[in-house]
Amino acid sequence: MNKKIRLFTITVLNIVILMCLFVMIPQNKVEGSKGINFSEVMFNELPEGLSNVDTLFHKAEIPNSSNSFNYVNSTKYQNDKPNTQIAVITKVGEIDKLGASWSDENGSTSNYVDITKNQTMSMWLYFGGGTETGNGMAFVLQNDGINAFATKDGTTGVGGQSMGVWGGVNLTESPLATPSTLAKRAIQNSWALEFDTFADLGSAKDSNFDYDINKKYRNINNHIASGYPADPNMYKSDSNGPILNHEYFDSDIVSTTNRNGRLLTDDNWHHLTVTWNKAEDGQKPSITYNYDDKNMDGTPDQYEISRTIPIDVSKFNLQPGDNKLIWGFTGSTGQQSENNLVAFESIPSLVEASAKATIYDNDQGQNISENGIVHNGDNLTVNYDLQHESGTQAWKSVATDITLPTNINYDTGSAVITYDDNSTETVDISKVSSNKITQTLKKDINQGGPKAVKISISGKATAGSSAVTTVATTHSRFKGTNLIKDTQTPSFIIKQPKPINLKNTYDLNRTISSNENPEIGGQAAYTTSDLLDTTSAKFHISVNNQTGVAYNMSDYNHDVADTIKFMIPADELKQGDNTVSIYVTDAEMNKSNVITYNIKVTGSLQVTAAKLSSFQSIQSLSPKEYIHRANDWLLSLKDTRSQGSTWVLEAQADPLKNANGSWNGSMVFIDKDGNEKSFDNNNIVKIAAGTKDGDASDSFDISSEWGKDSGVLLKQASLNAKGVYSTTVNWTAVDSMS
Repeated sequence: MNKKIRLFTITVLNIVILMCLFVMIPQNKVEGSKGINFSEVMFNELPEGLSNVDTLFHKAEIPNSSNSFNYVNSTKYQNDKPNTQIAVITKVGEIDKLGASWSDENGSTSNYVDITKNQTMSMWLYFGGGTETGNGMAFVLQNDGINAFATKDGTTGVGGQSMGVWGGVNLTESPLATPSTLAKRAIQNSWALEFDTFADLGSAKDSNFDYDINKKYRNINNHIASGYPADPNMYKSDSNGPILNHEYFDSDIVSTTNRNGRLLTDDNWHHLTVTWNKAEDGQKPSITYNYDDKNMDGTPDQYEISRTIPIDVSKFNLQPGDNKLIWGFTGSTGQQSENNLVAFESIPSLVEASAKATIYDNDQGQNISENGIVHNGDNLTVNYDLQHESGTQAWKSVATDITLPTNINYDTGSAVITYDDNSTETVDISKVSSNKITQTLKKDINQGGPKAVKISISGKATAGSSAVTTVATTHSRFKGTNLIKDTQTPSFIIKQPKPINLKNTYDLNRTISSNENPEIGGQAAYTTSDLLDTTSAKFHISVNNQTGVAYNMSDYNHDVADTIKFMIPADELKQGDNTVSIYVTDAEMNKSNVITYNIKVTGSLQVTAAKLSSFQSIQSLSPKEYIHRANDWLLSLKDTRSQGSTWVLEAQADPLKNANGSWNGSMVFIDKDGNEKSFDNNNIVKIAAGTKDGDASDSFDISSEWGKDSGVLLKQASLNAKGVYSTTVNWTAVDSMS
């Protein structure tokens, strides 16, 4: 009877305790000496991350040790939230634990870092809280295998201050391990980014790794640093036992003293982006890590820490032709513990993609820069560009969570999704609620196409009568099943427009020849008493509706502050009718009226001939009938008229003479058929004729078509006295249609 009562009492007591635990779980963070427990973390706000991560990573088999690593799904604790699979390396309350998980390039879904490409790994990290934390975790790139883990003797996994990546100290050894021995016990062929949550400054010789860093950073609690665990230079021997050589780490160690509050152990999630920057232009590859680069809602974090570190690829000992590295996390606890958790957002070998938000001002014809100025009433287009960069998978089932900027009237605009395969889908702009668009793309984004998609929402800048309105940046998220990306629109300022008056000072309608450079311009001012600041004003020229070119107004004002004088190069104008437009903008992109000039270019025929040409020298008693040209003849014609125009080139020459008399004979022209025509008696001789093939300028090299016995030759009727004979030839190009 007593037994039964005792059993019943225990059962009831257990039920009561469980109920109390359930009821007493707080919804807000409570910091104690050891931080909040794991269940409380999972009931609090969680980051949005990928699901099914366990299929992408391998749980390491740690030599002669158990691996505490496992996964939990957020829906187990919060059914109303999107499913995020969270990697659990260690938990608060569990001491002397080891945890590690690695990507597996040979698994059913290959997961690796390709060092020949730019690769991005983004994730959320949680390090626990309170004052009794330890020891932290490390992000690691390695070529040591999917069961890599540090040891204390080469055969048994080690945690504590090593965090499972640095070589371990074994107190049973005498003497203690040297730097080279510690390096052999570390994860080989690796680079590690450590997040150290416990200052190892103790008197025990196996918990003193942070001794030297405390010389620089007093009262250290948390720090971030990186290095090569298998490099003996990463370690130093010390009278208090082996220590890490933090001076050999990247030069700027991030510690608690660099920052207000705790760097890691504050019972908050912290975002980390690690980017592998491939080797380019003869430079080494590098790794950029951005810690606390965004808040839980995806907006940028004002406390972001960013470092870029050159990487020595030889440390990975890759075989020729091998360009893949394993990546993952290790972590450990000692006599103190903490929650070490990871929620992944991107796996680069699966999908590497980008998301970018811009705002285009259609009236200004340019993208708006950060804090750029638009005018009330400007037509704006908010663009979101998604681009697949690399990876074995498409960016799948991308759900848009777009927050549009305020102070834009979208009611009269449009919203369209355009893929780079020219297919489109529409968004019902009338259903845009609270400037939000939530829509899942109908197509995946893939290297095989469509590779890119643009989401464009148009509207009109609306600021009422306010002189200045600042529009804040807005955040948008694009979540696929295998990648999550965040982006921000630029903040901008709406101002009331201040019209500029551009007064023309030249003829609007002109006819010019093809070799003329017409001048255009005018006077620009807000009002007669309010002139522009021409040091920052620009004028824009467009010829025949081509993309305009901007010029600094101050470079073309010719000492009159508000006046523009600009010469259009002749080669920018085509034969016939041309339109040239000009307008002025100031530093705040106020715009003047547009002046348009109608310029008609009439073509011309232009003959180019050598200033001095000669015939071959002969003896005075030479019996030759024809005397050939020397090599100094040049005769060409340039036609800038319209297509189909015809021309005739004619020549006329005076008789050849010298001081003693006239040439006994004549200068003649022999065409390609052998027909001969004399220049005697001031005859006009037809030299060549042609037709212009196109509207572009056309040139004809006439003298190059003459043979040895054709073209202009000198004919003698009988013997001539010695001397130098000369004449003047007039070459004339005639429009044969006139």
